[in-house]
Amino acid sequence: FRVVVVASRGAAVVMLRATAGMRLLSTQVQKAIYDSLHASVASRPGFRSVSREDFGTLSGEQEGIFGWLAVNYLLCGAGRLELNALGTVGALDLGGGSTQITLAMRHASSRADATQLV
Repeated sequence: FRVVVVASRGAAVVMLRATAGMRLLSTQVQKAIYDSLHASVASRPGFRSVSREDFGTLSGEQEGIFGWLAVNYLLCGAGRLELNALGTVGALDLGGGSTQITLAMRHASSRADATQLV
């Protein structure tokens, strides 16, 4: 709560998304954790309406996509790396609960072709 200055809290959107470790827990345990976190954030004065739907667990696919976007934004957008022919870099996230390997594909005729889960 210290990152968002008090004067800007009324405009701040609060979202919380967990990754693989949370996916290991049962749906009931996840719900209890998110309900508690939501209640804690929603009870803080100064924030605009905090939606319970903004607290949840990312799928492995979503986790990989967000990781890939972050890597490409930080490295490619800043001109720190020489890019491949697609103008992006691939990303490997080897975590404690899951692994995502994400990269842009040259030809994908559909979302099913573009998303390959192993």
